[in-house]
Amino acid sequence: MYYLTYYEEYPIYEPAEGGYYYSGCNAVEWAYDENMDDVINYIPKFAEKFDLEIVKFHEGVAEYFRECFDEDFGSIIVAIEKSKYIGDERYICIENDTDFKSRESGWHPYE
Repeated sequence: MYYLTYYEEYPIYEPAEGGYYYSGCNAVEWAYDENMDDVINYIPKFAEKFDLEIVKFHEGVAEYFRECFDEDFGSIIVAIEKSKYIGDERYICIENDTDFKSRESGWHPYE
């Protein structure tokens, strides 16, 4: 199974050591299919839905993704809106079963 997962980051404030920010991340929406080609063909529509710029979409992209997953790359960002602010990025990843929602993160205790 392959997934297109839309992630949104958010800022987290840690008051320790004078205070600092880091980003958390939630999987907000996803689409999936057993056929990688169908998932890849859905990338432009999914990116348009969230108004994101596609960063890795070219002829032969299906073969590129297959190679990445064969080498266990996990998840690959295919569309993104970057930000200069911590916790303000949004992006879409193509992921496999094992790495689905693996980019989610949140608050963790100061160490």
